[in-house]
Amino acid sequence: MRMHRSVAIAVLVLILSLGLSWPAQAQVRVGLKLYGGYGYLAGGEGNDGAKGYADYWAQMAHVYAGMLISGTYKPFHSGLDAGGDLIIYFTPNIGVGFGGGYLQSSNSSTIHYSDIGTSGNIVAKPQVSAIPIRAGLFFSVPLGASASLTLQGGLGYYLAKFKSVLRIEEGSDWMQFEQDADGKGLGFHGGIGFELNFGPNFGLVIEGIARSAVISNFEGTNTTSMSLGLSTSESGKLYYFKGTDAALGTFSIVQVADTAPSGPGISNVHQAKIDFSGFAARAGFVFRF
Repeated sequence: MRMHRSVAIAVLVLILSLGLSWPAQAQVRVGLKLYGGYGYLAGGEGNDGAKGYADYWAQMAHVYAGMLISGTYKPFHSGLDAGGDLIIYFTPNIGVGFGGGYLQSSNSSTIHYSDIGTSGNIVAKPQVSAIPIRAGLFFSVPLGASASLTLQGGLGYYLAKFKSVLRIEEGSDWMQFEQDADGKGLGFHGGIGFELNFGPNFGLVIEGIARSAVISNFEGTNTTSMSLGLSTSESGKLYYFKGTDAALGTFSIVQVADTAPSGPGISNVHQAKIDFSGFAARAGFVFRF
């Protein structure tokens, strides 16, 4: 998502240039901005790996058991984007802010397989979330007595989580594979918005944000469980790799393992990168003290 990174950096540079040219005014105020809205994120290898694992089992059922397949994997993209910022205004138009938020996206897919007398489902439920801890610059351009154009940009440290559940159901029998891992890393953000003030201490905010954040170094658990009561668990790093089978094809996989996957048909092995880059459309309130 190079476009989102470019937008975020461009907004940050614009704020810095405007801030340096703005005349200093000895007035310090504190603002609290609270917001929520629609968020979109790319997913990257999180989506690729969850789709590949579901496709692998569907192809197994088709090639080796002659099953008819219907349905397809649905990637996660849309979700919640919410949070808040504490902003210290050093002039009426320039401020430094610190805040946090919450991003979340998930989806559920069902791939159905069937033959005479036999049918079942392959259910995929991927989910990602992150808590970004942010610092940034805020700038406003007055558009009149009660309205302003707002710009913001900065950095964030993302505490991220990836979870993927694949469940194969056939009658009362089932088998489930679950990856549950945590990661962290840096990201950039930048945005533009509109603020309508209803007085010196309260306003309504509508804004759009672009975000660039590709998170790696995930660690967690890989749990396999079955309706018979059997369960196994493995801890390690979240890896991405491609697995090739002569009869089935090549599939992208994300999986927690204590050592990097290797062997015949295994290629492109590295620690998985979950792409939280994207954008958000948000609305909220700002309080000034």
